Amino acid sequence: MEADKASTTALGVAYLRAYHCERHEPKIFSDTCAWQLLTEEERRFFGDILITELEKNGPEHVTDDPVATLDRAAARYPTTALVVTRSAISEQRLKEAIARGVDQYVIVGAGMDTFAFREPELSERVRIFEIDHPATQAFKRQRATEARFELPQHLYFAPADFEQDSVASALASTPFDARRPSFFAWHGVTMYLTHDAISASLESIRSVAAPGSEIVFDYWDAFAFDPAKRSKETGDLFDLVASFGEPFVSGFEPKDLPPELATRGFSLVEDVGPDEQARRFFTGRKDGMRPLEIARIAHARVR
Repeated sequence: MEADKASTTALGVAYLRAYHCERHEPKIFSDTCAWQLLTEEERRFFGDILITELEKNGPEHVTDDPVATLDRAAARYPTTALVVTRSAISEQRLKEAIARGVDQYVIVGAGMDTFAFREPELSERVRIFEIDHPATQAFKRQRATEARFELPQHLYFAPADFEQDSVASALASTPFDARRPSFFAWHGVTMYLTHDAISASLESIRSVAAPGSEIVFDYWDAFAFDPAKRSKETGDLFDLVASFGEPFVSGFEPKDLPPELATRGFSLVEDVGPDEQARRFFTGRKDGMRPLEIARIAHARVR
């Protein structure tokens, strides 16, 4: 992303979460606040992208009804399923952790996340630390003010340029207590980083993660980066994000993830691939939404 510009993909994720909440049934995840962070112009911009992708990859689903067409486009867009599924899994694990007494929630690469606004009761029980690029963070704070969202007293913004700053250094400027167990959400980030950067981020998180801490993150299966193995749909997604100036960089072989995490001080609890995502969330859906073939969601615990 550009140094002085909010992330386009962060806005796109907010749009997908918002549209799913507004229009799709049954809901996998309800983000009741994201819609208010987007302007009408931005909604049209992302809606046009979805319809263009539907016209390329599923023209038989385009109708004369623009609302019905956009509903189908949003449901069938490759990353919609991942955006809502990872949020559903992550926040369920977060709520379980809070019930066990965890009282610090760190959102790494927070983008336009709305947990602090959506969950006022839980927000009273945890300190929330949002880490992201300064430009994206400033943009989000402006939009939250315009939407008249009340910022919880224990919501802390930790600006960080991930090319230079670590999670630990970002948290050092906040009241974060490394002696207390924490829950870390790391969504939509690993695929934009090199393996070295991913390893460094995991090590930094582990350095401030007390025993009992947990993390949920998503990643691309390594075959996504082999044009001979991935689908045309996945290839089109790669081309689209590259056109935003935010290309995908790396993924993991699922079999390599447990030893990679173990080396960094974590134990893998679950690794939810597309088949398991389909079983948990997509059985019987009639809108065409389905898991992205390359998307996996990992849950790990400090060893």
